[in-house]
Amino acid sequence: MTAAGSVEARLYDARGPDRPVDLLRDPPGRVRDHQLLWVDVDRRDPATLRAIAEPLGLAPTTVELLGRAADQPLVRRHDTYIHASFLSAEGSPDGSLGVVALDLVAAPNVVLTVRDGPIAAFDRFRDEIDGMTQVGRLDTATMTSALVDAILNGYLELVEDLERRIDELDGAALHARRPTVVLEELAALRGRSAALRRALAPHRRVFAALARPDVALHEAIGRPWPGLLDRLDTTLAAIETARELLLGTHDLLMTRVAQRTDETVKVLTLVSVSLMPAALISSMLGMNFSLPFFEDSANFWVSLAGMAVLIGGTVILVTLRDRR
Repeated sequence: MTAAGSVEARLYDARGPDRPVDLLRDPPGRVRDHQLLWVDVDRRDPATLRAIAEPLGLAPTTVELLGRAADQPLVRRHDTYIHASFLSAEGSPDGSLGVVALDLVAAPNVVLTVRDGPIAAFDRFRDEIDGMTQVGRLDTATMTSALVDAILNGYLELVEDLERRIDELDGAALHARRPTVVLEELAALRGRSAALRRALAPHRRVFAALARPDVALHEAIGRPWPGLLDRLDTTLAAIETARELLLGTHDLLMTRVAQRTDETVKVLTLVSVSLMPAALISSMLGMNFSLPFFEDSANFWVSLAGMAVLIGGTVILVTLRDRR
């Protein structure tokens, strides 16, 4: 990762070794067709942005816009470059979800990215192209499409993590003694999926704009990969699938709670039914009239034995009927 307020520039050369570039002290000058310059700015430091504006040929309005994070994805066209804003979803070890604003400027043979913090998709992308000797042959649009696709992959990885946690929650729902705990986790995951969709859905108008023919303002920029819009739809569909899985987990939990309630009611009903005959006999024996039966104290134990037999018989009868 780059340090806060720092600039990391790398020149990919298809006819020579790739090398890092000090853009502020020793700019590479004209970037040729067999070369591709990727400039990555970590944090929106105004002084740093003004310093790189001249070697990259950025307009003052663009520098001003790069200095503040956009809250919504959008596209701005200029005579020699295209400026687009994206939102990258980033997960954290504690399970929370963050959104990092990313600005991308595509100029002939130059790609500039400005971000507000670490983007895991960029680290993975660097690892993928590390050692490739022909990256310099890529045009700007292809490189831009690859970076945007890496961001979409980041969303998909978060969705996969969400689905894994849903699977674990399904198991917890089946054996939950306290459904409140599972419901709290379910609500947290539902909020996470909603946050993913809110962050990704507004990109549709940006991806649609990049796919339009008039985006190729300069022949050296090239045309973005048209499959990006399909990739966006696939990612949104994956998020919707995760949300449906959450509804299934909720239904599973409610079914399990209802099952436990039925079992409790069944036990209470069995106890009530088994005690009814004993209660009836006790009521009859408690009537205020004299019978020879009451004159023998041993009959008390006979009464208790009779009640026990009735209770046992009722329990056995109900149990046998329940097994059918």
